[in-house]
Amino acid sequence: MVKHFLSIVLIVGVGVCFYIATAYEVDFIRKFVMLSSDVTTDDEFTEVFTRWGKYIVASSVATALIWYIVGWFYKINDWRIISKMKTVWYALFLLPILVVGVALYKAPVIEKGTAWVVIFYITNSLILFYFSTFLLSPPSFKYIPIGACKARRW
Repeated sequence: MVKHFLSIVLIVGVGVCFYIATAYEVDFIRKFVMLSSDVTTDDEFTEVFTRWGKYIVASSVATALIWYIVGWFYKINDWRIISKMKTVWYALFLLPILVVGVALYKAPVIEKGTAWVVIFYITNSLILFYFSTFLLSPPSFKYIPIGACKARRW
């Protein structure tokens, strides 16, 4: 029980770190990329980037917690069920990708720095979800994320 609690705390703690990092990411974009656009102001960009960054981190943490809780209560006794659980993992993996897509669609247009916005959004979502499920999956689900079989082989 303590291990499950610690894993959940770690997932949420890493999410909080990514949440705090969004402030530094927007500062990086504002200072080093030099936003120049007729469509948006710096304040508008900061507000929209930070808001969608929060949504992205929240969706990644929520999907990682759903994965962990499903794995905690659903025990795999038959290895033929693994393919069904991989489908569930891929479906949960698509949710943060979907939120990133919506965020990029709703983000204000800027002339420079769009690549940095995409990089930060993707790292905030996919890396958070992937490593949370890769490193902190419950025992019966620990081989399901992509690359987990090869990494846990040794």
